[in-house]
Amino acid sequence: MSNTDKITQEIILNYDFNNYERPSDFIDKTWNFFKENYKSNNSINGKIFENLIVYILAYEGIKHIYEQAEVVFVPNAIFDIVLYHPKKTFTLSLKTTLRERWKQADLEAYAIKNVLKESSSYVITLSENEVITRRKKYKIGEDFYNGLDGFILANTEEFDKLVSTLKGIDFVPSEKISIIKKEDRYSTLENLNTKFDL
Repeated sequence: MSNTDKITQEIILNYDFNNYERPSDFIDKTWNFFKENYKSNNSINGKIFENLIVYILAYEGIKHIYEQAEVVFVPNAIFDIVLYHPKKTFTLSLKTTLRERWKQADLEAYAIKNVLKESSSYVITLSENEVITRRKKYKIGEDFYNGLDGFILANTEEFDKLVSTLKGIDFVPSEKISIIKKEDRYSTLENLNTKFDL
């Protein structure tokens, strides 16, 4: 088990699922526990955040969560999460902080929409101030997005609404003419529990 998987295991085991209310609360509490109890750096922070998001999506019943997925005909792009459905695919870019990295997610979203026309792409983050800035600039025309459908704050109700939307879609493994490379590598709650030895 990798160091980040071990940390994720400890974080999840510490969380009281008997008092589970909603995805945003899980992210808020587990992220705060991580920040208070572990030495962090950008690499570890990003992987822990990804693990927590993937875990709570699976816990909420979302199936076939592709992690670090490459999509055919979208060169040089690795998506943090792809949720595939032939008529409504979602890509989720997970960023603990935005800075300028949201621009890469926007380009990747633009590229995937040229392949999967009905796809939706979101950046999920914890950077409240940066999201407020992006939204303000977008509103007054200083920012524009080629492919992104928006920014979602993971520790707020907007994340809960996104999860609710995702739960309403029956995501499937990619088709035989594989849309997602390494199509057998999707995550479920069962294999995440095995991965984190829960």
